[in-house]
Amino acid sequence: MRPVGTALLLILASSCSSPFAPYSHIGALSVIAIHAEPPEVGPNQTTTLTATAFDPMGRPIVIDWAACTLPPDSSGAEIPPACFTTASGDGILPIGEGDSVSFTMPDLHLDPKTAFLQHRFDATDGVYLPIRLVVKAGDSTLQAAYGLRYSVLPMPPNRNPIITDIVIAGDADGGAPDASLTDGLAWDRSSPLTMRAILSPDSAEQYMVVSLDSNGNPVATQKTEVLRVAWFATEGAFDNEVTGLDRPDTTLTFDATTPAGPLDVWTVVNDGRGGNAVVHRTLQLR
Repeated sequence: MRPVGTALLLILASSCSSPFAPYSHIGALSVIAIHAEPPEVGPNQTTTLTATAFDPMGRPIVIDWAACTLPPDSSGAEIPPACFTTASGDGILPIGEGDSVSFTMPDLHLDPKTAFLQHRFDATDGVYLPIRLVVKAGDSTLQAAYGLRYSVLPMPPNRNPIITDIVIAGDADGGAPDASLTDGLAWDRSSPLTMRAILSPDSAEQYMVVSLDSNGNPVATQKTEVLRVAWFATEGAFDNEVTGLDRPDTTLTFDATTPAGPLDVWTVVNDGRGGNAVVHRTLQLR
């Protein structure tokens, strides 16, 4: 099982075709992203969970979902290992089967003071309910997990960032403009492919975190989300597997062993608070 981003936001688990392949290379059954809309809900509120899964062999993919209410254990793991090893029973809430499922957040009876004392908050004052996936295609099976943000504090709930476009980056000197990366685009394998994710202006939200001063009094501090963009592809190698506002471009290059045919590319932006967005493009290498 290999992680992408922070463990609470997304865990990528794949039956890797090679232990030496970079995590951005999708060469076997993989879960590329797990998305919730909305990404933060309180007790008895409903969200839609969607998995982006891919199997290069084209086999039908079956996804089984469950929520894990098991308490944190002594391992210190953000998602308790028992969430993966416990098939059913107390602490495992079946959700359903399919690429997309509806889920109503249970009441975890967690007040802010208790959460603080149990060290349940992360650096963004978030508490997360682990959502476990068991993914099968033919004789391949993997597990993946997503941390669904649980509304505890009286703050505006998190929203997902928005990818408005994926572009082929033009020349830095302005000689060639950026162009949208569209499905079905034919690309020469001898040419590197430089891409950039375009995000909506309001994707990076401001939010408040609460800490205690030296006298034990609560102090609220405003912060801004740091967006990170992860890139995945079925062929080639990225020079930057993760990009951001400070380094927005990534270049995908191919070698002599890269075959002609379909090239699948995924772009996943994470906001560090359980929110994300996914875009998938299929190109044709020639």
